[in-house]
Amino acid sequence: MGSGKTSTGKVLAERLGWPFADLDELVAEVAGESIPEIFEETGEEAFRELELSTLQLYLDSYFGDSVLALGGGTLTRPEARELVKSNCKCIYLKAGADALFENLTWKGEAAKRPLLPQGEGLRERIEELLEARSEIYESAADAIVNVDYLSPEQIADEIIKTIL
Repeated sequence: MGSGKTSTGKVLAERLGWPFADLDELVAEVAGESIPEIFEETGEEAFRELELSTLQLYLDSYFGDSVLALGGGTLTRPEARELVKSNCKCIYLKAGADALFENLTWKGEAAKRPLLPQGEGLRERIEELLEARSEIYESAADAIVNVDYLSPEQIADEIIKTIL
């Protein structure tokens, strides 16, 4: 939800010499349509089912080290949390509402996110999602990296210090 998972994941994978994948991109590829289109046509619950099955498929088919950027809501499903905890090291890129608001309003990033309103109410929605998800993210995480106002390169450095 704007913490830099994809951008940081790409930098981290390059530095480690590992492949990179973005779960949202994999879901869109499997569905043959964009995330906003999936949400609009089938709703969030159907999207979460597809996301879970895509995560399972990725974990079943990929062997070796890789960097996988999850979607902001992936870990809200207990089944997804269990898959991640049993197969991966999970790093929570923790950002505050101010930083997330700035990240999501920069270049219109919020428009690409189906759970976020456009314009008015964005800040409040970010705070709601943080409140609802922070505890979940923390419980799933092997490590937490505070990312407020850090570049993807700086975040990757912190992750490498944390996990290696």
